[in-house]
Amino acid sequence: IFSNITGYAFSEFFECKRPDFFEKVDGSIRNVPNALGVIDSTVSSKEHVLYHLYRSYVKKKDPALFCSYRLSQKGSYKDYWHPYNTQMQLDSYRIKFPMGGFARYFLNLWSAGAEKVFSQEEVDAFNYIGADGSANCHKRVISLIRRRSEIMESDRRLIDTGVDIWNQDKEIDNVEKHLWPVSDVYSLVSDNGMPVMADASSLDRLTAIYNTEWVLIGGIDRADPMKRRTAARSIFTVVAKGLAGSLNNPNIGQIQSAPHVPQLNKKQKVRPELEMASLSYIYFLLNVVDIEDHSLEGFKTNILLSHEEYGGLDVVGSERYGAWDMVPWGDDNGIKFDLVHPNYRVQLAMFTYLYTIISQGRFKGPPSSVPGSKLDDIVREEMTYFDHDDTTKWFGSPEKKLKRGVQDDYIFALANGIYAGRFLAVDDFRSRSGKAFWGTFMSPSDLKGDWK
Repeated sequence: IFSNITGYAFSEFFECKRPDFFEKVDGSIRNVPNALGVIDSTVSSKEHVLYHLYRSYVKKKDPALFCSYRLSQKGSYKDYWHPYNTQMQLDSYRIKFPMGGFARYFLNLWSAGAEKVFSQEEVDAFNYIGADGSANCHKRVISLIRRRSEIMESDRRLIDTGVDIWNQDKEIDNVEKHLWPVSDVYSLVSDNGMPVMADASSLDRLTAIYNTEWVLIGGIDRADPMKRRTAARSIFTVVAKGLAGSLNNPNIGQIQSAPHVPQLNKKQKVRPELEMASLSYIYFLLNVVDIEDHSLEGFKTNILLSHEEYGGLDVVGSERYGAWDMVPWGDDNGIKFDLVHPNYRVQLAMFTYLYTIISQGRFKGPPSSVPGSKLDDIVREEMTYFDHDDTTKWFGSPEKKLKRGVQDDYIFALANGIYAGRFLAVDDFRSRSGKAFWGTFMSPSDLKGDWK
């Protein structure tokens, strides 16, 4: 029982992005008897003041703090207090909140509390094929990355106290021994540290691991060179798409309709939702190029280099603005372009598609040496900063309008390309030797002749 209660209440504290606002409100009741501050919120990022308060409560650092934290690891209706919660309802929200929203708003997991689309664990997992010699163990990879992060966080605390962390470093090495880096198979960095495309033989090594052939997909995001107030870039990417096991069993690619899968109407061939629900295609990043002069010729040169190296690009995706004038040139060179209007509906489909394959561990690549605005690797940088605001219907980096801010051109080029390849399936896969493919010559077994 409280008397003379004065205080404040925050609802959805997660939306309060300014720590100084909390400090002003909380500090204003410092001398009020029996004052009470209440925060009703979903989880936040681990850099947010809310997480700091939670950790302080767990460690019993402040006797004036109390936290009641409820979560659900798997989204079972039994974990919830409300009597009207059902498993069907929760499963429906799992589908409708794809970009980390379900884990944040329903499971209430701190690991999903960051406001960005991709968690740090998902960004880190991008650079690893698998663990313990297996390429099909995303949960194991995430578990190892999470353990490594915990050790590193512990290191930072120990360094502050002056404790020797040699044993901690040894434990990190033991964790990393289990991880299988993509860079063990191929690299996007030359011996002198410059960006390079993966050569065609890299696909042979990936074929041996995944038992699949490939389609090759290009992606473009073309900046306006007149917008000098920002650090916007013109980016070209190449991604290989395959399906594990399809080389020896091509029938694995036959999409089977199911009750939970959206059905097709007469005008549709395949919908992305159908592919994602039925098949687990894998994707590997093979090339990232920053076209520094934003020129049409720069794009054409790099598209042709990849087209020749991989024995043909199957499709190149772009916003209409970025490539409308390249379509006739593409027709002359046997390169198909898939152009989209970048409205919110299309972007939501593109980035939901991209989020799905990254969150499931189906998109991989080695570190890149194409520099970003703050990091030496534009791939990791833009994945880390990429954000989505469903209120304003916006995707991108919150810093993109700043002259030295982190941009989102790589992410858009990547999404444009992967989305353009959504209709390409097992029947389109073929071996890549770095030379043009002219078909296969089949000789009858009874053919006789004197070949001299």
